[in-house]
Amino acid sequence: MITKTRPTLARKTISGYALLGRIRRLILEEPRRYNQRSTLAVVMEGHPYPPDIIPPCGTIGCVGGWIVALTRPSQISSHTDVVALTQEILQLDIYSTHVLTDFHAAGWRGFTMEEIVPHAERGAEHIAQFMKDHKAHLQAVQIVVER
Repeated sequence: MITKTRPTLARKTISGYALLGRIRRLILEEPRRYNQRSTLAVVMEGHPYPPDIIPPCGTIGCVGGWIVALTRPSQISSHTDVVALTQEILQLDIYSTHVLTDFHAAGWRGFTMEEIVPHAERGAEHIAQFMKDHKAHLQAVQIVVER
């Protein structure tokens, strides 16, 4: 059975740097939560996917999807512009936003754990490199987390 709870943040504010670090840990702890080619999806009962590739929370997302899910959950809908919200939340220029949210950043995900784990590892490395390249800016950005 899939539970309907998603990971949350305990703090009321968080730096952009800490937020990306949290997302990086989240996808390494549970690689099935990450798919850089899918903004944010909540898989429901009766889905057509093999059960072993769905995380217990049922939520799968890209880095931008997780940024929105963890900081502005009320703004999640099928019409959410995750890239625009990521840019706003992290106060990035459009180029840096596209580097972070690049659809191809982690390669193909696939539908087996043998493909999902390397995809998450590549995604975590992509996030780590972005954090390194934008450290001062990300540490300065303070994000108010929606409750």
